[in-house]
Order: sequence, then structure tokens, then C-alpha cells
Amino acid sequence: MNLSGIAVRKLTDYYQMEYEDVIVVHDDLDLPFETIRLKAGGGHGGHKGLISIIDHLGAPDFLRARLGIGRPEQKSMVEGYVLSPFSDEETNRLPALLRIASEAVADIISSGIQAAMEQHHGKEHSHLNQED
Repeated sequence: MNLSGIAVRKLTDYYQMEYEDVIVVHDDLDLPFETIRLKAGGGHGGHKGLISIIDHLGAPDFLRARLGIGRPEQKSMVEGYVLSPFSDEETNRLPALLRIASEAVADIISSGIQAAMEQHHGKEHSHLNQED
């Protein structure tokens, strides 16, 4: 992930894509687990994968689907937290979260970022806690 900018740049060059047409799905410590936020452009917030992508594209002008993973209580624990496996409870809830995230990405593609944001932000995902 920390070097993902290399692959993203190769894809954008090969397919001759505008950076505004790239959608990056990534974890986000600043959002609680199961929270999905869509965004156009922005900074990297210290996320090494985003730093790599911005560095290799030369601009932050890509679309993002941010998936909340929560934050550890102590800032010094961030690296271990990000690299550790999900808890059993989180693992059980991941399929529903990923299904909704994929729907959000599909909505970005079909309707644009603004419409997808209106569709998914603030939406209660209470069904995430239920069995599929």
C-alpha cells in the first residue's frame, strides 16, 4: 500500500486517464469503523499510500472512498493498529461494509461524486450489524 502510487501512475498512463477519473478506496483512521465517506481531492492526512499516489500523480485530484477503521487510543500505537488483523467482530461485519462500499463506488461511476455523496453520507447502515 505504501508504494501504491507506482501502480496507480502506470494505470493512469496506460489507460490515458484523467486523475479526476481515478477512484482510490482506502482505510481511514479518522473515521469510526463501518463509516464510509466519499471525497473529491484533498490531502493525505499522513496516509502513506495516499502520499505515494499524490507524489506519483503529481496532484491530489482523484476521488476517494474512505472506509473507517477507527483509531487506537494511543497515537504511538497507530502503525501496529493499522497492520493488525481485524477483530472477530469486525471480520464478521466486513462483508456488509464492503458491499456498501462497492455500491458507493458504483454510484460514483454511474452518477458522479456529488450524487454518490448525497446518496451515502449520513445514511444509517444499521443493516451492517445483521447477518447477510
